[in-house]
Amino acid sequence: MVFKIAKRNVRRQIGSYALYFLTIAFTVSMLFAVENMLYSDKLSAITSEYNDISTMVNFSVVLVSIVSAVVLGYTSAFMVRLRSREFGLYLTLGMQRKEVMRLFIVETAIISLLALIVGFLFGIVVFQILMNILMRIMDISFTFSFISIKATLTSLITAVIIFTLSSFFSLRYINKETISSLLSPRKSEKTVRHIRVWVFVLILSGILMVLSFFVTYRAMKMSLMGDGSGLSILMLLVLCFILCFIFHFTLSKTLFSLLCSSKMIMRKGMGSVIVRDLQSKATSNSLLIGTLSILFLLSIIASNISVTEKVINEMDIDKSVPYSVMAYSNIENDAFFSKVRDLTEKELGIVDTYEYYLYSNGKGDFGRNIKGWEEMEIKDTFMKESDFNHLLEGFGRERVNLGDNGYIVASRYREMIDGVLFPDVEIEGREYSCISSSYIYPDFHDKYMVFVLPDSAINTMKEERKALVIDALSSSLEPMSFYLSLRNERGEGDRVWSRDEAKYEANSSSGVLIIAMLFVSSVSTSLALAILSVKALSSINEDKTRMNILRSLGIDREGRTRVIGIETLVFFLLPLVVPLLSSLPVASISKMVYSSWEMEGMEDAAYLTALGIGGLIVLLSIVYFFVTLRLKTSLLIKRERERLE
Repeated sequence: MVFKIAKRNVRRQIGSYALYFLTIAFTVSMLFAVENMLYSDKLSAITSEYNDISTMVNFSVVLVSIVSAVVLGYTSAFMVRLRSREFGLYLTLGMQRKEVMRLFIVETAIISLLALIVGFLFGIVVFQILMNILMRIMDISFTFSFISIKATLTSLITAVIIFTLSSFFSLRYINKETISSLLSPRKSEKTVRHIRVWVFVLILSGILMVLSFFVTYRAMKMSLMGDGSGLSILMLLVLCFILCFIFHFTLSKTLFSLLCSSKMIMRKGMGSVIVRDLQSKATSNSLLIGTLSILFLLSIIASNISVTEKVINEMDIDKSVPYSVMAYSNIENDAFFSKVRDLTEKELGIVDTYEYYLYSNGKGDFGRNIKGWEEMEIKDTFMKESDFNHLLEGFGRERVNLGDNGYIVASRYREMIDGVLFPDVEIEGREYSCISSSYIYPDFHDKYMVFVLPDSAINTMKEERKALVIDALSSSLEPMSFYLSLRNERGEGDRVWSRDEAKYEANSSSGVLIIAMLFVSSVSTSLALAILSVKALSSINEDKTRMNILRSLGIDREGRTRVIGIETLVFFLLPLVVPLLSSLPVASISKMVYSSWEMEGMEDAAYLTALGIGGLIVLLSIVYFFVTLRLKTSLLIKRERERLE
């Protein structure tokens, strides 16, 4: 009997259940996709080497699971309150409270099962898309990724736990509420006391929020210069989130209360209706609006981090291994270079090769101002200007001009040269001055740093290391296998790097970070918008009463529809505007990072990236807004017309 009623109710109220269904399906699909990524063979090989990455991805799944449980709890509570009069009527007609609760459980189970099936099917597609993105980032040809049974069971158990937690509060509501309260739900109108205090807190939190963004920007700038810690930046980001929450919390409490005190607005009949209703809704949902602003801010920051990480990662690969294969050896070991050439020709094909030397004068005069240089007894390593320029041109970079008495410092590590004043040094009676020091130059050496001098200054120095760079015809399909083959040819003092291997390792770590950030971003945005939709619909019973009053006052159907549209739009915009504006400081930070890497062409792209991410969030918000508006209009206007007819 209960099952038949539940089936009938689901069919009758499929429109009302649409939002609940879509929220469950989306949550399940994302959990299923990420769980399968965690258990995939490709990703397992990466996370076994990088424990931090595995921890980060698992943390993302746990975080999203908790947020999903909260969202589904809100959605489930909305469904109960939307049908509270129906449940009250069941109790009035003699149904036992346990039977009503059982009816709700069966209805929820039917919707959840259908959403679970759709979520798993869509999750397969999402899983393949995410794996395709990861493989592209790692420069590996995409192949179909098989689904893990263990991951499927894990995501199924996680989904069941989330459904159980989300349904608990709804069942508790049905069990505790009296029949009269179910038939006549209490209104949630609230007024704001001590409005001047709240306005002061609003202004103060707004000022502090702007200052926190500015201080965070400065801290990141100092960190890029080697003077700062990741912990301090993390604490500042947490402070930004807290102040963003406080600002939106107080904004929702004070904005419409202040508008209510405006005689110009309150003189207009339609304006007074809209403002008073928004005052009630915004005040009662101030905590929620503050929380949603954090989710939107988290989404924007995570998206920009993922894009910036990808760009910087590519730049780092170009710096660390600029050519297909780079080998270094002691002077007398020519056999090693022959083996490297033969293996590269066999596996990839060779376009061009170039041999050069690194030199030493047995002293440490050039690097004597570097902290710890003398204690480690590190000697200076030199490179000819002609060799350096030849390699720069082959890599598509501009030549350097040292003149007759200049030198440059090319370092592998930024922290070693930041703030260091390199001295004027005399060689063979000629004094040489430092023109520039940079870690942006490609690493044409296997030392901490090299000092590039005019050829004439090096002619009398001793050859210390021999180097070989190879420009290959193609990339290796199995970069790690090719690199291991190269490494097996090494002897004592030999070093070899493959660009494909460097890309594989770097892209493996950054690729997982990008996927995790995109996962957090997409889920945060979608769930935040789902909460907004649910809360916009949760006061449907009070809205029906208000629409009836407006109709009795002579406001036509078009006017009432306009009231619903304006209220819903403002409710959506309230927690979204400031996080979208935060795209500007976030883009400025990305631009600063690009500038520190001397990526001039990418500086303007930082703002375009932030604009694109903001545009996607706005587009998704518009979709949710129109779905919510259509459903709300259907419940309040169309059904009203059906009753009148």
